[in-house]
Amino acid sequence: MLGYHIHVENNQYHDAIRQLHSEGATTGAFAVKESSPNLASKFQKACKECDINPKTIPVHCCLCMNCASSEDRKYKSARRIIVKEMKACAQLGVGMYVLHPGSAIGKGNKEEAIQNTIETINYAIQKTDDVIVCVENMCGGVKGGKSKQLGKTFEDLAAIINGVDNKERVGVCLDTCHAFSAGYDIRTEEGFNKVLKEFETVIGMKYLKCLHINDSLVPLGHGADRHEVVGKGHIGIEAFKYVMKHPVLKGLPKIIESRSRKAHDDGPVYEMTLLKSF
Repeated sequence: MLGYHIHVENNQYHDAIRQLHSEGATTGAFAVKESSPNLASKFQKACKECDINPKTIPVHCCLCMNCASSEDRKYKSARRIIVKEMKACAQLGVGMYVLHPGSAIGKGNKEEAIQNTIETINYAIQKTDDVIVCVENMCGGVKGGKSKQLGKTFEDLAAIINGVDNKERVGVCLDTCHAFSAGYDIRTEEGFNKVLKEFETVIGMKYLKCLHINDSLVPLGHGADRHEVVGKGHIGIEAFKYVMKHPVLKGLPKIIESRSRKAHDDGPVYEMTLLKSF
């Protein structure tokens, strides 16, 4: 399953599905702010017509929130946003909700921030139905900077998952750019296989639900979140050949998050065509 993150105008999710399908995608991703019975009906009809299973769509969370915040106002705001978006996902029939684990900015330390994220996920799961929360791995922030971003290591993700009460509704979205920028060397088949073995040991492969397929504008371990078109960054093309061929990863939704929308240039259509050729 392969697709890309698409911008949705005025909650017209059904139009997004049809565009994804017309460009050869078999899944996709977008942000969901709200839904309604009418929007859900149109969306589900489009999914059926385009043979795209909504359960394979990993919707992305709102980026302007921090569910790990030690500040009560920000923490409560994040909870409200997450529950609202997950309820909209459930109404649409979408299967996954990709969540950034947040940052320990403020008075709290990392352990307290992780606990805040755990409590937020438990709260959101209790308030919603069906949707799986996929915690995304992160870059960690540029070395020497002030970032206290959670999710840089597999140990961070494991700590969050271990604290979630309903293990059936939690998983991981593995972003290749984020992993590389965080220091996981996936440039070769040998390197990628080593990273996947570490994932299995620390977290468990059963929790890997989807992938974000991105090359990196920055070198290994840099810490910045800078996506590049597949094959044109510091990760290189060999890693993505392995991603497309690996039997464990083959059945997972893979989402491209490139910068351009030009089908003839460095855009997701170009990338999908390239990835399908492997």
